[in-house]
Amino acid sequence: MNLNQVLSQIASKGIRLSAEGEQLKIRAPKGALTQETRDLIARNKAELLRLLQNVSTTDSSEALSEPLKPYEETSPYPPLSLNEKSLWFVWYLDPDSYSYNVSFAGRMPEASNVSAWKEVFEHLLKRHPGLHTCFPSLDNKPYRQVLETPVLDFQVIDAISWSIEEVRQKVRAIHREPFDLENGPLMRVRFFQQGAQGLAFIVSVHHIVCDGWSLNLMVEELPVIYHQLHTQESTPLAPPSYSYPTFIHWQKELLESARGKQLWDYWQQKLEGNLPVLQLPTDYPRPPLQTYKGNSCVFSLSLELTQKLKKLADTRKVSLYTLLLAVYQVLLYRYTLQEDIIVGSPVTGRSRSEFNSIFGHFVNMLPMRSTIKGAGSFTELLTQVQQTVLEALDHQDFPFALMVERLHPQRDSSYSPIIQTNFVLQSFQQAHLLASGQDETSYSWGDLKFIPYNPVLFEGQSDLDLEMSEINSKLTGAFKYNTDLFEQSTIERMLSHFQKLLEGIVADPQQPVSRLPLLTAAERKQLLVDWNDTAVGYPDDKCIHQLFEEQVDKTPDAVAVVFEQQKLTYSQLN
Repeated sequence: MNLNQVLSQIASKGIRLSAEGEQLKIRAPKGALTQETRDLIARNKAELLRLLQNVSTTDSSEALSEPLKPYEETSPYPPLSLNEKSLWFVWYLDPDSYSYNVSFAGRMPEASNVSAWKEVFEHLLKRHPGLHTCFPSLDNKPYRQVLETPVLDFQVIDAISWSIEEVRQKVRAIHREPFDLENGPLMRVRFFQQGAQGLAFIVSVHHIVCDGWSLNLMVEELPVIYHQLHTQESTPLAPPSYSYPTFIHWQKELLESARGKQLWDYWQQKLEGNLPVLQLPTDYPRPPLQTYKGNSCVFSLSLELTQKLKKLADTRKVSLYTLLLAVYQVLLYRYTLQEDIIVGSPVTGRSRSEFNSIFGHFVNMLPMRSTIKGAGSFTELLTQVQQTVLEALDHQDFPFALMVERLHPQRDSSYSPIIQTNFVLQSFQQAHLLASGQDETSYSWGDLKFIPYNPVLFEGQSDLDLEMSEINSKLTGAFKYNTDLFEQSTIERMLSHFQKLLEGIVADPQQPVSRLPLLTAAERKQLLVDWNDTAVGYPDDKCIHQLFEEQVDKTPDAVAVVFEQQKLTYSQLN
């Protein structure tokens, strides 16, 4: 979890943090400061304090504390947010693409009442205007349209005779069905009746109306609504106080303010000069047009290694996120030998707590740019990365889409602009736990039992992404990669190198970056022993000069030696 996610999680509980000198001050409503929250603040105290100390006086800690007024859009053609507009144009260029579909799928072995779930999703749809929004266009310019009469795209499929694998294949196919952004609907729900095995389902939403935070809202609210509609025990969920147009209006005012100019000045300076394009060695030639076919290579670190990484982060007074980001940048450096590395890092984009209950696309991408010197130690790099992270979070409200628009980077249809790889350390949210859980493992979902389907549902929008999270005290993750560029075996080898790097760094973080261990024991044996078995027999009844003269007679015009630009044949050397 990065600092932005920590702050968002804390703010959602009504807790306020401030810095007074070297002291971190906490104000919290009664009962909000649980032991889990205390531990979260303690683990990130050093960086939270630095971040709060570094907030500039014109940023507005004061403005942020002022109540936000709900904004009602009156235009007949309401504008899109900058990031919505970016996603709309991606869809417009390729309306059959499913690369920005977000899905949640699984099985409820004890459930059977499909009509009850239809009622639940109808309630969810009415509750969140973002879920019944579409994006028609006028003169090729998109605008937002909230449908007054929400229509739920809900279907029930008879799968009683289907195997689990047949259901999985259908789930994957449904995930890959494109959405029509101009006409909607932008959420679809499919339930599979499986008899004694219960109900399976998939919910798919387009990313333009649903980010990771929104998905977690859905996962948290669905069982609550289910319980609320079918018992008399629970209190109805309070309706959201704000709508997405409030965010659009707030963002517009921010960017037009003095603070908006400061944000742009920072990113303009940070991204000046020739922006690097990540040159990872690929297995296949890069397609002339960027593709989004994806797969994942999942992993889980040992409890021992996880604990050592946490201890190192504590010792160096950095967050676990900062440490892992630095390690990932080292991995990229060792693969490419590029000293200028940019890694994208998503933040929630909900810097105000008023936005936390809104369903929509808020997430923003921050380019984390580092200069890596092979002779420098890892701890030196870690200090640089920490400063980069703190500065980026202090300037996180500037939309990435606007960075691209203003910087005018050299465009290549085969690459994403500015960022070709991303890193994220997921916060511990229920949606991520259920979506990344092990197949055929039962989890509690409200009052329900839930078994996740864990096929690859999220196609990567980059060449390579590393997503990590902490589940059951162990770090887990997935390398998500473009299958038009990489083979599975290549990514598996990269994963083994990443784990070897982690082990080498916790053993000695003072090592130069270029000398950190990368190869596994098997690879070292292959290089030093197997491939170095070059002994060749030769006649022992002749001297070396006699053997050489025989070779001169056989191949007088063949090249015998090379030095820089000079070449000598056997006859010349003789």
